[in-house]
Amino acid sequence: MRKLLALVLAGAMLTAFAGTVLAVSDDDLSNTQVVVNSMITIDAPALLDFGSGVPGDVKTLTDEELLVTTNNDAGYTVTSSATALTSGTSADTIAAPTLTIGAEGTTAARSAEAGDTVTFDASLTIPFVDSGTYTGTATFTATTN
Repeated sequence: MRKLLALVLAGAMLTAFAGTVLAVSDDDLSNTQVVVNSMITIDAPALLDFGSGVPGDVKTLTDEELLVTTNNDAGYTVTSSATALTSGTSADTIAAPTLTIGAEGTTAARSAEAGDTVTFDASLTIPFVDSGTYTGTATFTATTN
């Protein structure tokens, strides 16, 4: 009877293990990383065209647009400078135009993904100079805060 009972118990244990699937696994995890650098771009008009005029005229451009894009959370500041205008046919010069960046030229937050529009005004007075076409350079600089 003991042998029969031992066989019955052994059979019950085998039956119990027969329905269980033992899974074996080994996970090895890797961390992922990317370094995102700060970036900033500025797009300015290719030409600031004051049109034509005569000596004594004050020429103005208003609400001209720049596009500033940055991912810097501290924001950005836009500055400007301009050179005097010269002509290839005369020794005369026209003083550099006055460039005034709008209030939105300084922010304490990153730009929209598509960029922020920053406006500026420009003005110059045509002095008593020879007729002709005068050219100079306007530089717009965007820096992160």
